[in-house]
Amino acid sequence: ERKNGWTLAEVAGDKPPDGMQRLLNASQWDEDGARDDLRTLIIDAIGDKEAAELLRRSYELVFAKLTRKLQREIGEA
Repeated sequence: ERKNGWTLAEVAGDKPPDGMQRLLNASQWDEDGARDDLRTLIIDAIGDKEAAELLRRSYELVFAKLTRKLQREIGEA
């Protein structure tokens, strides 16, 4: 299922999608920073660096899989 600014705005409870579209189009995304912040939250919540490392590895595997899928879809377009 595809998600776009309209869908995300609707889920967020925004009537017009303008704000969500502006957020998605104009924002600078820092995937590494988001990952690091999430890792810190996990370590703080469960207090286990080994569990956080396992989550990091899982994230990398999922990210690689999604990247390959996206590349295939772009190649088919």
